[in-house]
Amino acid sequence: MNIKRYIFVVIAMGVLFSLWLFLGGPDQKQEDVFFQELPDISSDSDQQTRKVIPRGSAVNPAVTLPFDQVLSKEPSLAFQSVLNQVHDDVYAILPCTVGAGDTEVLLFTAKYTQDPSGNTIQPARDAVTAWEPYVLQDIGSIIYPDQQFTALTSSFIPVSGETDVRIASVQIQGTEYYVYSKWTLNYVLFGSSLSCVEEAQDSVFGH
Repeated sequence: MNIKRYIFVVIAMGVLFSLWLFLGGPDQKQEDVFFQELPDISSDSDQQTRKVIPRGSAVNPAVTLPFDQVLSKEPSLAFQSVLNQVHDDVYAILPCTVGAGDTEVLLFTAKYTQDPSGNTIQPARDAVTAWEPYVLQDIGSIIYPDQQFTALTSSFIPVSGETDVRIASVQIQGTEYYVYSKWTLNYVLFGSSLSCVEEAQDSVFGH
C-alpha cells in the first residue's frame, strides 16, 4: 500500500470511529439522548437552525415533532393562544430526577414580537398568564405522566424570594398536585416543583 492510500485509509477510519462515538456506540439507547444547548432566539429567522431535541427523539433536531402532535387531547382556547406565541418545534420535555415521583418539566420558547420599542415577548407572557387556570388541564399529563387533570388550578401566585417564579395547585382525591412556572430569557418552564424546574434549567443552560 502506497503512502497516499495509507493516509487516506487512516483518515477514513478516524472519521468512521468519530461518527460511531457520536452515535453512542453499540449500546446507545434512544431515550438517553438529551438536548442541544438552547440559544436566545431573537427572531424567527433563526428558527431553522435553532431547535431543541426532546428526550427520546432522534439525534437530528429536524425530526422534532411539532408540539401540538405531542398533545393527547385538544388544547383549551387559552392554551391555543399560548401555542400561537411560542415556537412549536423549539421545546423540551425533561425528566425530573430530584424529589419523589416520576415527573417531567416542559419548556417552551416564546416568539419575539416587533413593537415600537423593539423585540418583545410580552404577548407570550400575557398569553401564559391568561392560560394559568388551565395549565394542568392542558399539560398536567406531561408534568405528571400517570395522572389526568380535569379541574382548574388555583390562582398562580409569586414564589417569595424568587424572580419570575409562580406556583399553583389542584387537589385530586385528597392529593395536592403543584405546578411551578418560571421565565428565563424567552423560555418558560413548567414543573411539579421548583427543584425540578431549576434542575431542568441547569441541564439546558448549564447554570
